[in-house]
Amino acid sequence: MIKAILVDALFTIFLPKNGQSRYEMLQALISKFLGVRIEVDEIKPVYDAMRQKWEEILPPNHKEKWAIINREILRELIPQLSLEDAIDAGRKISHATLSDPDLYEVLPDTRGFLRRAKHRGIRVVFASNQDKELHILMGAFGLGPLIGGVYVSTQIGHEKPSPEFFAAILGQENIQADECVMVGNNPHNDIQGAASVGIPGILYDRVNAYPDFSGHRVTRLSEVFEINSLFGERS
Repeated sequence: MIKAILVDALFTIFLPKNGQSRYEMLQALISKFLGVRIEVDEIKPVYDAMRQKWEEILPPNHKEKWAIINREILRELIPQLSLEDAIDAGRKISHATLSDPDLYEVLPDTRGFLRRAKHRGIRVVFASNQDKELHILMGAFGLGPLIGGVYVSTQIGHEKPSPEFFAAILGQENIQADECVMVGNNPHNDIQGAASVGIPGILYDRVNAYPDFSGHRVTRLSEVFEINSLFGERS
């Protein structure tokens, strides 16, 4: 019986406004803080490469980690940018991405998912590679009554996809791996990470970004409860 749903925060519960991708969001923030417009096709490969290079090397302090990753992205995209300006803009972009509610929206379907979980007596908790800024977004969108707990990497001392991150949540929630599921948008950090301690995962893939993924997948969070092998046929 599922007692808890672990759910990722950014790009799962909190989505960029107007259907933007993370690359389009970064494009807008670069323009805002540096007055430079860079095409998304240029941003995407650099973003992906720098994330892959740095994300699991740097310590589990998400705000500072992404300030550094953004700095390196900017230095690659704008070679003439001074190191000082890249550091400053990297920090501003990181802060905005993690805590500016004007960048995000919470879909009606998402609120329905959270309410349905609460109605069924299933505790929804954030399992996020983020910092205390997550509470800013929760407050701005009024999600406090629908979220049963918040677990962030800076608090735990480990980040997804490490088994220690998920094991810590199981311990603090006092539940077994087969009594919960992990829902998130990242096959590696969310799904594989949870699987490393036996937690089943559900990939939230709104735009079929991972066509080769073979596990449980939904395009709307409300579809989570339709996976009978995890939730049974109860409505």
